[in-house]
This record gives sequence, structure tokens and C-alpha cells, in this order.
Amino acid sequence: MLGTGSDVDSGRELMSEVAQKYDRARQDAERERHQLAGMIGTVRAKRNQTFWLIGIPLAVFAFTLLASPVLLSELPFGLNARAAAAVMRADRWDAGSALMQADSPQGWLDLAAASGLVRANQEAIVACRQMAENEGKNQRCVITVKAE
Repeated sequence: MLGTGSDVDSGRELMSEVAQKYDRARQDAERERHQLAGMIGTVRAKRNQTFWLIGIPLAVFAFTLLASPVLLSELPFGLNARAAAAVMRADRWDAGSALMQADSPQGWLDLAAASGLVRANQEAIVACRQMAENEGKNQRCVITVKAE
């Protein structure tokens, strides 16, 4: 039993319609796949951009922070002392004093006491030094120590 011509035509039309719907669905799926791939690419690009704008500067900052003491300690011509003074926002004398005091509080107190003793007896020390130079040998000197 063969179908009539109209049955064959309607079957062809039905197959043609199914094929068109399939092609449209395939094209829609392909378009959505491209859109999704674009969205994923955008997310990856933003993640990459975040890495370059935030991650790298943070890594450089951390490295610089950790490496700067080593690098500054190796500077020639006393530049390391200038760098320390700049970091402490003081002149080199005051920065050095603060560093010595922080490192050895008792040593700093002893140094300050010795400095005061030398200042108070400056004239006697200068006279004794000149006598030692003139005679060419060590001299005993008398100094005054103030009672506290």
C-alpha cells in the first residue's frame, strides 16, 4: 500500500518543517554557546585584570618591604645611615642616638653619663692632653665628679 501523492507531499513538508526547526534550534544553541563562551572569557579577563591591578602591586609591595632592609644595609658611602635617618624622620645624629638607645638602654645611659662627665671637665682634660703631648708619655689627670 503506497501512499498517495498528497501523503508524500505532506510527509515531505513535515520533514522539511522538522529539519528547519532542528536547524533553528541548532543555530540558537550555537549562538548561546558563543554568548556563554564570551561571558566566560569576560569573567576570566576580569579575574586576570584583578590579578594585574591588585595582586602584582601587592606582591611588589611585600617584596620591597621585605627586601629593603637588606638592600639599604648594602648602600655605599654612608647612604645606609642617610636612609635610616630618612625613615626615622630625623637627622643622622638623632636617628643614631635613637637606634643606640633602643638597642641598649643601659649602654645609652652609660654613654650619656660619660658624655656629661667629659663636658663638665673639658678644660682639665684639654690641659692634661696637652701635657701628655708635650712630655710624650701618659699623664694622670684630676677631674671633678659632681654628686647627684
